[in-house]
Amino acid sequence: MRFSILIVLMFLFACDRQEVNRLKTEVQTLKKQNELIRRQTELKNHFVREYTLTLNTVYDHLEKIRKREGMIWEYSKSMEKGRGTLRHEMMRDINAINAYIRAGKNKLTALKKRLKKAGMDSRIYMDTIEKLTRRLEEKERYIAELKAQNARLSRQVAEARDSVEHRDSIIVRQNERLNTAYYIIATEKELSARHIVEYRGGLLGIGQTAVLSGALNDSLFTPARIDTLTRLRIRGNVEDIEIVSGHAPDSYELMARGDSSAVLEIRDPAAFWRMRYLVIQTGG
Repeated sequence: MRFSILIVLMFLFACDRQEVNRLKTEVQTLKKQNELIRRQTELKNHFVREYTLTLNTVYDHLEKIRKREGMIWEYSKSMEKGRGTLRHEMMRDINAINAYIRAGKNKLTALKKRLKKAGMDSRIYMDTIEKLTRRLEEKERYIAELKAQNARLSRQVAEARDSVEHRDSIIVRQNERLNTAYYIIATEKELSARHIVEYRGGLLGIGQTAVLSGALNDSLFTPARIDTLTRLRIRGNVEDIEIVSGHAPDSYELMARGDSSAVLEIRDPAAFWRMRYLVIQTGG
């Protein structure tokens, strides 16, 4: 009898132990499931926070891009009018927009990865991310067009500037040429040796007339501005000085200054300098 009771008790104890082990296993399984659910919940909550923050950042970037696009439009219109100095401001805003686009696309790419990792198969989230990505890509294409336009405008401005500088250079050279005269003071022998004066007519060297050579070399003369050269001092007796070049007689006066010098005073510069070469022959 006692043996039978012992067997029953042992059987009951073995059943209880199996139940306890089963319960322990279930508890461990539930703990793991709870931990998994907790982690998934944290991932989802983290994703929602990151999603909201990313969207706010991207929308903020898009607003900044919109404002800078307006400024670039104004720069483009000004550059078309020849204000090439705005090119640097335009490039600064283009580079800033590029930076906003890159930052926005990087954040959206990272958000896509977070969405998959969080196990959230939500079309709403993905549609919004893809929509914003497409908007940024549109801006990217727009910026590429702006860069090309800026390059064209820069070339046009540079060409216009070069044209103006070339024109101004021509005007300066022309004004310089128009306001420059050349003079020389030398003896008959020196003028002849330098082929500045030729002597024609006369008989046996008597009664010849001095005339300017047909090919004058500017380097043999002293250049002067016709608006400042109104008086010229000449060494020698006035009786031995001859103005060989053909200037209007009433446009100047040759006056003695003592026994050893004279002064050529130009009374009418406009009439006098119709002949741009002044050749003065002295008797020294």
